[in-house]
Formats: sequence, structure tokens, C-alpha cells
Amino acid sequence: MKCSINNEIEKSKYSLIKSKAQDAYTVQLQGFLLHSKFDPLKEAEKFVKNKIKKNHLHVLFGVGLGYYAKYMIGLLKDNEMLIIIEPNENLLKEAIKLNLKDLDYKKVMIVKGDDISDFSRIIHPYVKQYLGKIEYIESPNYGKIYPEMSKDIIETIKNSTAIEILNINTTFYFAEQWQRNLLYNLFYNYNAVPLASLSNKLSCPVVIASGGPSLIKQLPLLKLIKNKAFIISAGSTINALLKNHIQPDAIVTIDGGEENYRNFRDIKIDHVPLFFHSITHKDIPLQHRGKKVIFEDQVSAVGLTEKVFQEPIGFVIGGPSVANICLDIARQITSGPICVIGQDLAYTNNLTHATGIINQQNADKYLQSRGRKLILQKGYYGEDVPTDYVFLSMKKAFENYISFINEQGDKHEFFNATEGGLQIEGMENIAFSSFVNEYCQKNYEEEISTMFYKNSEQADEWERVCEIYERERKNLGELINYCEKAVNILKAINKNDLQFNSVTLNKLAKLDKKITTSCENNIMSHILQPALFIVNNNYLEKENESFKEANERIYNKNLKLYSELKSKSEKMYSWLTEIIEQSKTNYKMG
Repeated sequence: MKCSINNEIEKSKYSLIKSKAQDAYTVQLQGFLLHSKFDPLKEAEKFVKNKIKKNHLHVLFGVGLGYYAKYMIGLLKDNEMLIIIEPNENLLKEAIKLNLKDLDYKKVMIVKGDDISDFSRIIHPYVKQYLGKIEYIESPNYGKIYPEMSKDIIETIKNSTAIEILNINTTFYFAEQWQRNLLYNLFYNYNAVPLASLSNKLSCPVVIASGGPSLIKQLPLLKLIKNKAFIISAGSTINALLKNHIQPDAIVTIDGGEENYRNFRDIKIDHVPLFFHSITHKDIPLQHRGKKVIFEDQVSAVGLTEKVFQEPIGFVIGGPSVANICLDIARQITSGPICVIGQDLAYTNNLTHATGIINQQNADKYLQSRGRKLILQKGYYGEDVPTDYVFLSMKKAFENYISFINEQGDKHEFFNATEGGLQIEGMENIAFSSFVNEYCQKNYEEEISTMFYKNSEQADEWERVCEIYERERKNLGELINYCEKAVNILKAINKNDLQFNSVTLNKLAKLDKKITTSCENNIMSHILQPALFIVNNNYLEKENESFKEANERIYNKNLKLYSELKSKSEKMYSWLTEIIEQSKTNYKMG
């Protein structure tokens, strides 16, 4: 151990060497020069030339003495950023002292040390904004000094981009379904229990059962801990639990698609409390006759929700999987330890799911039918296991979530008792039998059975909610009218020069103010996401853009925005009409 520590200290040593240029130094690290010994400043200027790209996020591996970074920062324009990665913390201090004292931290972020997870966490929020526009730049000789870290950085950018593409594709595909579900779910479930009201109701351990292939070996023990832990079934896992005569304490569902509804359509689960996302398939909570708990995420959080419930319902920190949501729900409702089982995130035994789950398939056939490829990642026991980018996005969501709440000072303990599949950083691996023996010995039946108490409904609740939807429909009618006027104003502009005169600009400014007011409650949070992504990414300023090109770009951007807003408002109007008319018919029928 001592020898290893000494080796690391030796590797981190560097030597400042006076260059031939006045008042400029180069530096030697592990036998490699990081800058020119003749003129580091001219070398940096030549190196950086043409590396800063318009509207890009730039990732610089290796700060050296800061010459490259200093030139890059000077070239950054609006909507451009730089992430600097420097493994040698002492060298970074030297660079800051010599060249990088006054950094603009709005445009520049620094990752220090050789822990690649720090870079993964920092780049994560920016991948969507800079999708397809991330430029990797490696300072001279850093790839030779840190070859594995160089590979890891490139792999992290590649994986993060692939994961974000999956997320965006999902949003584009489901946006309208999510929006319609939200409108139905709020209207027909105004008596559901808000998740926020269950905060810290429990002190018991929570076990989250997911449907990975390894779940099957944990079911015998899971049967024995009824009332000794709060058992959450993640989505379609309920099928496997019921077949094995295990009744969980809650089912969590989030997916808004038809496939998710089929998982629940033919099973009787009224006796199990249903925790559902406001965008889940509308027929799942509509058909459930037992206790229901509603929640949303930060994207879904709309003014309409608080109008209907007259209080915040509580939001969860999301992720691509129902299991990601379950982890945050567990953290919110208990002060006790949290354990996941069946969370393979991999194709264990060449299977997609555990036995007993409707969606179980042979992994090879499943991947082939979807055009997806296997990748190998570090497993639970340190071995390579087969997974794909969909599972990898779920793993990253777990890890980013745990890192985030740890930074907030959260004291929950997280355990992974899957005993198979991928390694999830931030969770302690434990045998399920060990978790049960250590944490699941006390009976918590009383606190579990009383946690869902809610005051009975008021007699006029239906009328009140109906009035809210009537007002929203009227507001959308006005919004459609404003957008139509804006589109007509733009279409009247001479297409040969696309000049925006003062009269046109004043008219659009007045309409913009009215449109902004109409959109204040964020009622169209989901349905607008694809359009906003296109508007924000497809109409960026080009390099050396002419005045005429700028006018054309601004014109097309505004026309697209108003047209999409009008189209989506019309859809929302039709859905609200459908809900209102259906409910009035049902009300009259008694």
C-alpha cells in the first residue's frame, strides 16, 4: 500500500521549465512536455484555432498551465461553454495562479481529479441542450499520460449522448399521450391522496421489487417480511408477485402508453394502494377502486394541478424507469433503509424480465426486434454483464439521483440486494438474506395500515373541478385566437425581404404578452416539449450569418413556434371538451 501511494505521489509531480519566450513557462509531467519549450503562447493560439465551434459545448481534457483554456475562454460566445478536466489537482492550482484567475463560471466548469463520475455528473444536465454539439479537445500528451481516462471521457460523452437521444425519442413519441392522460387523471382522481401528504409517514425499511430476471430468487424471502417492511411493486412486477401469492403494500405506475395498461387490465389490484404519476395511462387509475396516491415530476408540475387539489400534490425526482421513481417515493415516505431487488438492468440468463412477468422475452429476439445492440458493463460482482443503452440510462439515473441527494445532506441508506445484473454506484451491495436479518425483524403493521388516511370528499367537488376545466378551455380558446393572429401577421410579411418593420414588431409584441399570460399555468407542459426542442435547436445562429440569413432564421423560428402553439392548443381544447362533455353525461346518468 505504501509503495502504491508513493507511486501515485511520484506520478503527480511536475516540473516548471522556463521557455524561450519571455515570462512564459512550460511544464513537464511524467516525462512529457505539456507546452512548447519555445513559445507556449503562440503554440496555444495555433492549437486552439478552429477548435471553438458555434453553439457547442467544448470538453478540454488537460489544463497544463492554462494557456489553451485561456485562449478558448476568450473565444467563447453566447450559447457556448467549456468544461475543463484536469486529473492533477496541484497542476490545476498552478494553472489558475498563472493564467486562469478570473474565470467566467457561467461559461466554464472545472472537473478536478481522476474520478470520471464527477465529469459524468457535471455534463449530464447539458447533454440535451448540446445534443450532437459536444466537441472533445485533448491537450497535447494528455492521452499518453492518462490513456484510460481519455478513453473513459470519450465513452462517457458517447453514452450520455446515446441515453439522451433515447429520452428525447421517448418524449417525441409519448408527448401527446402524456398530456391527454394528465388532463383525464386530474379530473377523475381529485380525491386521490397527494404524495406530499405521506412525507415521513413511515420509519420502517422499504423494499422495492423490480422485474429483472434475478427477482425470482428473492421471492421466498420477500413472502416472509409482510409488515416487517413496506414492499413496493415497480410497475408490471405486480404480475410476478401476485402469482407467487405476495401482496405488496403499494404498486407504482408511471408509463402513459397502451402497453403499460395491458399489464394491469386483467388483474385485480383494488386491494393494493396504487401510486400513480399524473401522466400514467388514464384507464389504470380510472379502473382502480382502492386507495390511490397521485404525484408528478417537475416537468408535469402545472398550475392546473394545484387548482384541482387546492394544495401541492408533491413531485418526484424522475428517471426513465418506474424503479427510478420508486426510489424517490421510498425516500420521501420513510426514514428507514431502502433496498432494491430484481434491479438487474441487464439481460441476466439471456432474459428481459423475471419469470411471471407478462413482458418476459428471450433477450436475443427482443433486442433484434428493436434493432438494439448489447454492450458490456461492470456487473454486481465486478464481472462484465450484457446490457444496453436503455438499461444504462436507468443505471445513470439511479447514480445521479443518489449523488444529488447526498449533496443535499440526505442520510438515507440505499442497498442493492439484486445479487446480479449491473453494479449501481452509490448503493451498497448486500445479500437479501442479510438485509432481512438486519433490518426486517420488527412488525410495522400499525404505521403501514394508517398511513393513507385522507379527509372525505366534499359534496360539490365535481362541480368545482368541472368549473376549473371550463375556465381552462375558455383560456385555450383565447390562446388559439392570439396564435392565429400572430401566424397571419407573419404570413403577410413580404417573403422576398422578410423585413420586420416597427408596426409589425409592435403587433407581435402585444400578442406575445397575451400569449405569455395565457401560458402562465404551464398546462401544456408535455405536448409542447417536442416543438420547443425543435424551435430551440433547429434555428440557432450560424457561423458568419448575414443580415438576410438572420432575418430569415428569426422569421421561420417565430412562424414555427406560433403554428405549433396554435396546433397543440387546438388539441388540448378538444380533449378538455371531450372530458367535460363525458363527465356531464355520466353525472346526469347518476
